[in-house]
Amino acid sequence: MSIDTIEKGVDNLGVWADKTNIVIENLVPLGAVISDLSADIAPQLQAALDAGERSISLPPQRLLWGSAVDVPAGTTIIGSGDETELYATSDDLEMGLHDGFFTVDVANVTLANFSLDGRYTGGAFVAARSSGVALLDNSSNCTIQNVKTVNTMRHGIMVLGSDHLISACRMTNSSADCLGIGSGALATNATFDIKVVGCYMNGSENRGAAEINDGCHRVYIDDCVFTGTVAASNDLFSINDHSRAGESNTDLFITNSTFDDSANGYRAIACSSGTGNLHERIFISNCYFKSAAAGLGIFMADCDNIYVNNCTFDTVGSVSALYEEVNNVNFSDCVMIGSGSATVAPDIGDHGCVLFIETTVTADEVRFTNNKISGFGNAPFLLRAGGHITISDNYISECNQSVNSVGPAFYVKVIDHATVDGNRIINTTETISDGLRVLGDTVGADYTRAVGNSVEITTLTGSAIDVRASTNGTTGDNYEV
Repeated sequence: MSIDTIEKGVDNLGVWADKTNIVIENLVPLGAVISDLSADIAPQLQAALDAGERSISLPPQRLLWGSAVDVPAGTTIIGSGDETELYATSDDLEMGLHDGFFTVDVANVTLANFSLDGRYTGGAFVAARSSGVALLDNSSNCTIQNVKTVNTMRHGIMVLGSDHLISACRMTNSSADCLGIGSGALATNATFDIKVVGCYMNGSENRGAAEINDGCHRVYIDDCVFTGTVAASNDLFSINDHSRAGESNTDLFITNSTFDDSANGYRAIACSSGTGNLHERIFISNCYFKSAAAGLGIFMADCDNIYVNNCTFDTVGSVSALYEEVNNVNFSDCVMIGSGSATVAPDIGDHGCVLFIETTVTADEVRFTNNKISGFGNAPFLLRAGGHITISDNYISECNQSVNSVGPAFYVKVIDHATVDGNRIINTTETISDGLRVLGDTVGADYTRAVGNSVEITTLTGSAIDVRASTNGTTGDNYEV
């Protein structure tokens, strides 16, 4: 799949165009269908819906909410903006696992223009934790717009089913991820054609800001912000399968969004599997990443066809790391600004790198082209395994080898077929041995090519370009400089 093909997929989102402007007409005021606006609203609203009401407006006031409301098909419920606040009747109220203030397992539901407070007070997960809005696996063609959730016992908004639009919503301080897309605990491979646009996810007590998991397909995320303090060693945005076989996620489009992990310094986006599933066709374009000094922009494990294009990585510890099995990774036309410090020496860990490939990785067809790179304290490229790797036409400057000054500024060690071509490497201020070092451990089996590079470093104790066939420095006939 080419970048052009994926961009056409993002452009052709007209299926959602008619759903972004909700028509508010012929709504029945809530006060006309229930008896007491000062009492628990949930059972009264449920009775009205069960009696056939399908278009209801909520007043601009706090409404007490004590249980989940099951929403029938074809229902529209519209509030009056932030002044309409749905408020749990007690702290840490459990409405039921997989339920929410609104639980939707049907088609053609619109919920808009209100806020809700689950009154979660912190702490570990509880047994019957509930979300703000829960779209279940049989739901379809639903719109959630301008809904603000805070202090929810599980997700702010949980999304399963198909053909949903989540628009202009704000999710803050949830127990689990603010936005949860997919759930293998409910139904596998039951979530597809989901659009999330103009949303804001901030903070989680026990997880990250958002997750896509357990068999989601054709998910489009555009113009969103993911930020806030999340649980220790949790990803800001996670793509995973919860170790469930056969539940890979495919065709994920993430565009024009911000991932600010500076409060955590772990991993802004992480794609991984506990079963060897391959998450396939993930496109990340025009996004902005910010992290703490030890943070990582994009972590990739068990995935195939990853395209990262025209993104900015600002003051990150490392841009990307590859583990397990990773194929067809493409980084192009990005700006990458490091934190200016290294925490580990080359061949030890992934901090301070633009691209790091672990020694145990099965990596094939990795392409890193036309990127502007500066301020990374470790070897900008530390590639210790893999095959068919192309590093070409990158501009690399102001990268300091501050921890291990005997190492190279630019290090490539692969098993089979590496091409390092047309890169310009300048202004490395530390004394280092080699400007560019390319190694291959299997003499006679691999082919390494390093031509057309410009290494403009004056503080070298070795070679500007050093191509070796093995770690003992022997050069084979199958190498070209």
